[in-house]
This record gives sequence, C-alpha cells and structure tokens, in this order.
Amino acid sequence: MTRQLLLHDEALAEIRSAAQWYEERRRGLGKEFLDALDVRLERLVTSPNVPRLGGNLPGADPRGPFRRVLLARFPYVIVFLESPGTLRVLAVMHGRRSPGYWMQRLPP
Repeated sequence: MTRQLLLHDEALAEIRSAAQWYEERRRGLGKEFLDALDVRLERLVTSPNVPRLGGNLPGADPRGPFRRVLLARFPYVIVFLESPGTLRVLAVMHGRRSPGYWMQRLPP
C-alpha cells in the first residue's frame, strides 16, 4: 500500500537548510543527507504498518496520530501525522531541537 506523501512547507525548508549545512561541511554530504531522508520516507510511505516504523513522540499520547522516526546516520527526526491514505510530514528536525516547536503546523 502506498500512501500520499505531503510535506509541510516549513519541513521542506528544514530539509533544504540541513542539506545545505551538511554540504558546506563536506562536498557530497548534503546529498547523502537527502538520500538517507529519501530512503526513510519511501519506507514510511510504502509500509502497511507505519505505526510500527515510527515511535511515539515523547510526552504525546501514545494512541495519538503523531509519530516520529529517526533518520539513519544523521541526528534528525521526521515528525509525521498518519491518516488513511496520507502521510503528512510536519517537521524534519534536529534531534536536539526543542520538541513541540512544530505543533503550530497541525492541519485545521
């Protein structure tokens, strides 16, 4: 089963910023970051059991629709909202960033 992937505009900005930061540190590292992100997003979109892939958000109701998944090799977390047929990425945040800053991005 493939879900529709929706990325919040601010999540896209976070992705661009992180890739640029890594690329400035070492040529090609920004692409490696984007490749790692693509692999994780592809797995989330095509998995029939997204909740098993993503963990609960610390402090959030474990029965709630918000999940997180760690990015391989990079200290980033993908925060997403699962609904039937859709996976909405709300944030791609550094693991040391204040949790919950993305809550204003929730759809109405």
